[in-house]
Amino acid sequence: MASSSSLVSISLFTGENYQVWEVKIKAYLRSLALWTTVEEDRDPPPLGNNPTVNQIQMHEAQVTKKDKALKVLHTGVADHIFTSIMACKTPKEIGIICRKRTRESSIVEKILISITERFEFKISTIEEAQDVTKLSVADLISELHVREQ
Repeated sequence: MASSSSLVSISLFTGENYQVWEVKIKAYLRSLALWTTVEEDRDPPPLGNNPTVNQIQMHEAQVTKKDKALKVLHTGVADHIFTSIMACKTPKEIGIICRKRTRESSIVEKILISITERFEFKISTIEEAQDVTKLSVADLISELHVREQ
């Protein structure tokens, strides 16, 4: 019989609607008792001398929570997002990168909308050549410089 957690579909973050994904993934992590692990971003204290079997089991359960939260977050992002978070060691780092990526994407969109007519053709060629939702502000500026020359 499948466990109830395997029946739940994790919402996939594609780079858009971060706020919606964040609410869904927080709720999912809370349901697995993993959210405090993400939020606190700290390792459990080391075991003392001569721990009991129960203390060892409790410690191991606490240690594996970070790995479980990482697994949920890795599963909850599209492949193109995963490549930017796969080196993260903590779930909190992943949240920071996903949030930053969303802000960058939003800023790039605003720049593209507000650029003067002089750059319209250059923007069109950039949009045809690349996925602008994945461009950072620095990459966009670099692309505009290259196209201007």
